[in-house]
Amino acid sequence: MKNNIELPTKSKMRNTIATILLSFVIFLLFILTLEIVLRTTHLLNENYKFTVELMNFGRSGYTQTEELLVLKNHVAQFFPDMVILFFLPANDIGDVSKETATGVLRPFFNISQKGELILV
Repeated sequence: MKNNIELPTKSKMRNTIATILLSFVIFLLFILTLEIVLRTTHLLNENYKFTVELMNFGRSGYTQTEELLVLKNHVAQFFPDMVILFFLPANDIGDVSKETATGVLRPFFNISQKGELILV
């Protein structure tokens, strides 16, 4: 499958890591999310000779399709050097397809014959 999401480039002022936590992971880490972001940022800045900025773009209840749209429409404007996607297979894999998702009133992607993602 081809990735048809292009992220803009940036100058090297700092290294930005964007995290995307899917719904059940956010639920499990709800209280700890801010502490995890702050501690991870602190540890990375202490151990490397460059500044690291860790940003969390997790949304409760979002599917992988919605997270890809968040990546394209919101995360990309911050020019991340790395994007880390956290998900729970027991919960999030079923949300990939309209046929297996619990909620169908949301966007989904299909794959074209050329292997491109088509938003439906």
